[in-house]
Amino acid sequence: EAAALTSDILAYGVVPALSLTLTLIGVGREGEWKKLHEDLLIGLEAVAISAALINVIKQTSARRRPYAEYAAEPIPFADDPDQNLSFPSGHTNLAFAFATSFATVATLRKRRLAPLYWALGVPMAGFVGYLRMAGDRHWLGDVLVGASVGTLIGVGVPWLLHHPRTGIIPRRARDKARAMSLRASPTQRGVMLSGRF
Repeated sequence: EAAALTSDILAYGVVPALSLTLTLIGVGREGEWKKLHEDLLIGLEAVAISAALINVIKQTSARRRPYAEYAAEPIPFADDPDQNLSFPSGHTNLAFAFATSFATVATLRKRRLAPLYWALGVPMAGFVGYLRMAGDRHWLGDVLVGASVGTLIGVGVPWLLHHPRTGIIPRRARDKARAMSLRASPTQRGVMLSGRF
């Protein structure tokens, strides 16, 4: 239980806080405050895509967790509906997606703190995976797949959006798109918000 609780704290608290704090420090040190919203949006977008994909896989695979597999007596599903959501590890996926997405953005921005993102975030995310196994919440394969998906999307999304050669948002279009607008329009059932960012 101690390992599982520690993995909760690291995956949902420490790793995201570390990634966001390093981003704020990196942006502040280099005076790029206008790029902060773009960095946060792309990093969090990668995290959201990765989490959504993992949840779809979890719901369709329905793999039994180690503690339920080796329980002295079968655990009724009503008492623990989470017992069949082992594959892949959502905690590990989240930690790797946070660590790698913000580290990739910092690397592509050529920030001086970029190596620190990798040096602190990735080992901490790996420790989350270890703790998930130590707490009997996941098998090794669950952790490896969660880490792989988190890393693939965490690196891939910023690379596709930021890289000068492969980025799908060209620099000129990105500069023009910085002007934001929001419009409220009345409809029969309420108000519709639309805009561009």
